[in-house]
Amino acid sequence: MIVPRFLIYLPVCLIVLAANLLAQEITPKFLDPTEELDGNEVMKKQQLRSATSPTPKPRPLPQPSPSRPVSEIEKASESSGNVIQRYLPVALTAVYTEIGSDVTSVMQYSDHLGEAGHAVSQGVGSEMSLIGHALDSVSHREFEIINSFEKQLADWGLIFGGDWQGNYYGNVAGGYRTGSAFDEQIKLAFIYDFGKKLKIKGLKAYSNFRYRDGDDINNLTGAASGFGPSNIQSGKELRLMAQYLEYTTENGAFMINAGWMNPYDFFLQQPLSKLFQNNQIASAKGIGGNSGGGARETFVGNPAFNNNVAAKIPWSSTYDAWGGTLRIKPTKSTYAIGGLYMAIPNAAGAIQGVYTPTQVAPYTSVPRNQLGKPNPSSRGTVNNNGLSTFGGAGWNAVGEGQPNGNSGNPNGFYSCTEFGWEPKLGSDKLEGKYAFGMIWWGIQDENFLPVVQTGRGSNAKAVNAGSFNMGSWAWYFQADQMLYRVKESSPTQSLSKKGLYMFNAWSFSPSRYSLMDFYYQTGLVYQGLLSGRPDDRLGVAFGSAWFSSDAASAYSQTYQIQTAAAIAGGKTVYPAQPQPTWGGVLEVDYQCMLTKWISVKPFAEFIMNPQQNGTLGNVFVLGTQVAVRF
Repeated sequence: MIVPRFLIYLPVCLIVLAANLLAQEITPKFLDPTEELDGNEVMKKQQLRSATSPTPKPRPLPQPSPSRPVSEIEKASESSGNVIQRYLPVALTAVYTEIGSDVTSVMQYSDHLGEAGHAVSQGVGSEMSLIGHALDSVSHREFEIINSFEKQLADWGLIFGGDWQGNYYGNVAGGYRTGSAFDEQIKLAFIYDFGKKLKIKGLKAYSNFRYRDGDDINNLTGAASGFGPSNIQSGKELRLMAQYLEYTTENGAFMINAGWMNPYDFFLQQPLSKLFQNNQIASAKGIGGNSGGGARETFVGNPAFNNNVAAKIPWSSTYDAWGGTLRIKPTKSTYAIGGLYMAIPNAAGAIQGVYTPTQVAPYTSVPRNQLGKPNPSSRGTVNNNGLSTFGGAGWNAVGEGQPNGNSGNPNGFYSCTEFGWEPKLGSDKLEGKYAFGMIWWGIQDENFLPVVQTGRGSNAKAVNAGSFNMGSWAWYFQADQMLYRVKESSPTQSLSKKGLYMFNAWSFSPSRYSLMDFYYQTGLVYQGLLSGRPDDRLGVAFGSAWFSSDAASAYSQTYQIQTAAAIAGGKTVYPAQPQPTWGGVLEVDYQCMLTKWISVKPFAEFIMNPQQNGTLGNVFVLGTQVAVRF
């Protein structure tokens, strides 16, 4: 668990590093803080633009003061550095200096910091100052080697970037119990441009990796149906993400890609929603928030996980499968995109649950004090790290097999289609996006109704007799629009990004087999609200979900049959469990850009009716995110 080290060292490292960059006038590569790395077009363009731009020349470094005696540590460090520089090959020298730069960026020596660096070094303490002085032997030439090495990689066509984010949550009121949690995520992305050396213009290769760790705040809040306060809880630990080839014409009118990928990265793209923390707003958007009858799985060699219901439409950043995407732009402002992928049930793993309010007294014999604690009867985590299915899983047209006990894991087709219009309205060219999409998840599932009774008296049982469907449908509509742009005088005549933005999304699924059949979210984001803070963003968002009446009716009929059988057999009768009807979340965030690559974002989430059935009090979460882009 690396959380303690980050919490102790990160603030000091960031302060020293920021001061060093100011002194050296070095600007790192910058990714838009509202964008994700996996398959995001904006990120790709920004990475290419920043990595291929001319490298800024650092300011000449001041010479060490002659009045300061040279320590033995400095002499040894300089001697060691000279030996390494003399005998290592050029390639290893570049690696050596790049690694060294990471150290010097954090423990930066005072002579190379300038006035800001002196102040920071003195505040850190004598031990860090001693380490800093020992690194005085790193010369200006090393910085040039680092910059030229990165530029050389870009000239060869290789571009890389990533981010780290750490999130602290405090459950102030409501839910299972109050308390705090911390989770974190590291993402790495590599892009190879075949146009640089091989002269194949428009062809690129993408490779993505991710690591997640930390506590699950939802074990404190108890928010169900995807309304968890954190959106980075799925697919924990090291995970292989998208790996694919993509070709785009020079004018962007045609794009095709194929490989190991996630349709989540190409459809229903709503960058403004990524500013927020709640999983439903930032990630799920009501898609995949459904459950019910479905094809059940068998885990060979791991029978403890048998009979997990196949997940419905796994709309999250964790899913990946073999497939391909095609996009065309008939005009500059319109597009159509479609994709066909493999449907792999529970590819992200089945997460072990805790006791929910309807799983303890008075609804069951389990004591009330077990609420929110691990439920041993739930399925634990099956984390394949994205590798088991990557090695090659068979598939068929509709994910057949025998529902409710098939002998293998059924795979099928996963299809997405979207049509969109991206206008620039008025004289201020206010950007907008209006899109309609359809999703098909080709894993067989079962309708909630009808429910029939088999047997009589104490032997009576309720059986779901709903018909099976070849798969699950979902539809969505998106409407994002910049409402107001701040007018600023600019020597480059470029449009200001400061202003007010709005985003909206609706998603629908058939109530006959989808527990959550309707979801809506809306939000406002103002960039540059405060004077002198042009990149800061203030955002407020609201998300709300409604649930299937068919599912509630099916439970009611099942309960009546089971209750009559229990009375006939002289068994204990428990109260009927309340069924989900409605739930919502209201979130407010303020993202403060300390630099173009470091941000701090305090946030507040108010989750209403977190279990959606009235069994748990409203949840109030306060937290802070620190994010570093590189």
